Amino acid sequence: TAPFLLAALLSLYLYPRLSDDGVTFSSFALFMGAAMSITAFPVLARILAERKMLRSRLGTVAIACAAVDDVTGWIILAYIVVLVRSEHSSSSIWMVLAGITTFALVMIYVVPRLLERVFLNAYKKWGSLSENRMAFLMFLVLASALCTDRLGIHLLFGAFLFCAIMPKEPHFIRYLRDDFETITVTLLQPLFFAYTGLRTDIALVKEP
Repeated sequence: TAPFLLAALLSLYLYPRLSDDGVTFSSFALFMGAAMSITAFPVLARILAERKMLRSRLGTVAIACAAVDDVTGWIILAYIVVLVRSEHSSSSIWMVLAGITTFALVMIYVVPRLLERVFLNAYKKWGSLSENRMAFLMFLVLASALCTDRLGIHLLFGAFLFCAIMPKEPHFIRYLRDDFETITVTLLQPLFFAYTGLRTDIALVKEP
């Protein structure tokens, strides 16, 4: 809360110097607040794990606060993205919000049953998932990401929501993590940061 409020106050000084009439002050302040509030959740988890504090009382409180902070920040960021894109799109913001709400309700109340029936039950029965089921799981993750992209939100939100609704059976989660962690950490993560860096235009940061 404190970083968000301080960033919002800082926006009063930065908005007339860094922004223009194409961006409203509320969108600018929300973006600043979200940018200053988001925690490096994976880094915090790694530090706590290396210090053997992840399961301690302090570690549990820290990781829980970071999780709540990150989720709130991503929600605010999603709202900003929708708001900004709707201003430059032919679709009204109400249509976009209706599509996002429908997608979220389906993902929260319908898809988990499918995941439990197709993946969790199969894992409990055979102790592993076939290659076809693993491919189907990856397809669903990508499809969820594509849906949020079509709705005007970043691909990341769809993938994040899909992973959030996965069955939370510990052995099942550990099995999926062991299967996907290598390719995710060694291939996809560097590509994501490299692609983000290549799209960054330093020339845009200039004096008005």
